[in-house]
Amino acid sequence: MKISPFLAFVGLMAYGTPLAAKNISWDEAIDLVDKKASAYYEYAQSLGSGPPGTALNGLDADRHRCSITGRMLGFKEEIRAAEMLKDPRMSPDADPMSLMAHAATLDAWVASARYVRSLSKTSRQLLWNLECVGDFSIPLSAHIQERGTADVFTIRDDTLYVYADFDDNFSQKFEIALSENEHIKSVAIAGMGDSVEAAMRSGRIIREKKLKTILIGPCISACPFVFAGGLERIKFSGPKLKLGFHKIFKNRKEIPVYDRLYHQAGIYLEKMDIRANIVISWMLAAPKEKIRTPSDNELIDAKIFTWLSAG
Repeated sequence: MKISPFLAFVGLMAYGTPLAAKNISWDEAIDLVDKKASAYYEYAQSLGSGPPGTALNGLDADRHRCSITGRMLGFKEEIRAAEMLKDPRMSPDADPMSLMAHAATLDAWVASARYVRSLSKTSRQLLWNLECVGDFSIPLSAHIQERGTADVFTIRDDTLYVYADFDDNFSQKFEIALSENEHIKSVAIAGMGDSVEAAMRSGRIIREKKLKTILIGPCISACPFVFAGGLERIKFSGPKLKLGFHKIFKNRKEIPVYDRLYHQAGIYLEKMDIRANIVISWMLAAPKEKIRTPSDNELIDAKIFTWLSAG
């Protein structure tokens, strides 16, 4: 029987017995992987491995969360690389710590599956767009553009939290959200999207109102142009807090370097006191399927971050 990569991953072997079922529920998958993790844990200990310790907590959790979310949303081909995990042999000459690490990554898969299952479809789509697309060999073409996933505005104290697809309609909705909440002092941002024009309009609104911007998740494609509008541009520590750049596309087609939009983008960035030549060079060097994610030091050098938390 030919078994799918997913079945191969979740445990086409449960204690050495091939899984016979053609279809498997998430409950069954979680149970199988949980048992598989326990088997590896116990065998590693029998070979002399000590407890895994906190260093292995959540091993590969981000990748598992994305592969699981993608499978639940129907992106079976796009997650193929993220989903693959080879089981090491349980044999007397195996490295006990390698087996213990494998038990830890399987435990992380179980926790990730339970978490993603608890989410609504809209929340899964947001997670997919913000944390998965562009990472773990998942192409940008897998980005979901569907009603209900486009924009989420939440207010906490004096901060407007924005999870968004920065399309042509975003800046109008963004301006309304700010005008209805005049006490806002900061805009916390994560998202992606394809309208640099709408992103720049939104960034100008932020600057006119002298607001701060705070990075709260992956900020890809058009999103950095919104983030650039902050009078102060803040990043706290966190592995998923990144800015990503690539060439400008309109109507799914790459625009030429001489297009007026690159010139306008450069002028906008300079007005925001950002080193436009560096940012534009990042964009031009990155095709859409290969996002350029500069390091914190590079982003500071380009004057994108004005304040960076180290802890």
